[in-house]
Amino acid sequence: MPPKRKQPPPETTYGPTTPITIAESDRQEYGQLPTLLRKRFGLPKDARPFQVDGVICQLLGYDTVIHAGTGSGKTLVAAGVYALDKARQRLTVLVSPLISLQEDMMSTFNNKYGIPAIAINSIMDGQNLSTAIRVRDWNL
Repeated sequence: MPPKRKQPPPETTYGPTTPITIAESDRQEYGQLPTLLRKRFGLPKDARPFQVDGVICQLLGYDTVIHAGTGSGKTLVAAGVYALDKARQRLTVLVSPLISLQEDMMSTFNNKYGIPAIAINSIMDGQNLSTAIRVRDWNL
C-alpha cells in the first residue's frame, strides 16, 4: 500500500490582514499625479495605477512595500514622491539586498531622476558612514 499523501498546508496570506484603502478625497487631491510623474521624469505615458497608489501611500505617511517583477516600474514609486515640491525634503529608505543593485539604484536616482541618493552598506567605512548620516545631503 503506498504511503498516504500529505495534506496541503492551509492557505497562507501574506501582507496586511486589512489592506490600505486610499480615500477618494486623497485620490482627488493627488488626481494630477500620473501626469505630473510623466512630465517630471520624462515618461512616455502616465504612471501605472500601482505606481500612483505607491506614491500616494508614501505621501500619506504609510510604510509602503511594492512586490512586482523586474522592470515593472518599482523605482518610479520611490522617486515619485519627489515630483511634488512639498515632498522634496522627505527621506526615503529603499532596502536592496545586493550592493551592485544599490549602486545602480543610487546612480539612477542621482543621474536619471535628479534625486540625491546614497547607498549605505558594508563598503563604507565608519567615518564615511557617520559623515553621510550626519550631513544628510541626500533624500534616498
